[in-house]
Amino acid sequence: MFKNIFLSVLSVFLLLTNAAVNSSYAIVKSDDDDVIINKSGAAGAQTPNRYYAKGYEGAVEIGLGQAPLELMTVHGYRFGNGLYTGLGAGMLWSMPQNFDPNDIVPVAFGDIKYSFLNSKFSPFVLARFGAQADFLNDTKLENLRHLHGESDGYHSGVGYFARLGVGVDYKWLSLGAGCGSGIRWYGDGVTYRRLAYPYVTLSFRF
Repeated sequence: MFKNIFLSVLSVFLLLTNAAVNSSYAIVKSDDDDVIINKSGAAGAQTPNRYYAKGYEGAVEIGLGQAPLELMTVHGYRFGNGLYTGLGAGMLWSMPQNFDPNDIVPVAFGDIKYSFLNSKFSPFVLARFGAQADFLNDTKLENLRHLHGESDGYHSGVGYFARLGVGVDYKWLSLGAGCGSGIRWYGDGVTYRRLAYPYVTLSFRF
């Protein structure tokens, strides 16, 4: 069941990504190389690095870090000078030390990113901060009581996560890596922590 849910979500994201790319951009040939053209015809739309053209930017991201599988989507604005800010949401699957082996934890976050060079290859830095929630079901609640004692004070786990990373942009792809931390509180003294974990991500931008 988990595999089918993941494949369905991934298929929807890929379809949306393809539709957005086809509607917003075209790739045309120049004497030197392919150039990204914004179909809106906005000034400064020709650029080898889309972060140096003002406008909307979306991305679908798959990664490994706080959980063995992470799927995110983020949407925001490029300021045309390499700076980008956005808001995103996603899911973490099967977090280690959790109370359910096939857990799904939703997250919401904000990004700020800077891409250094107006070229096909460009290094970048990224900061991300957001909230996460692990909603308890009956099985998780019983596991909590088994592991930590009977209590009526347990509740769904809520907390934060934060990341700082570096990477490389190449046309519509971004490869990133860095360090993050996260914490969730479940009430009655039960806390889940992952401090200073490494992560890697691959993003498809549109």
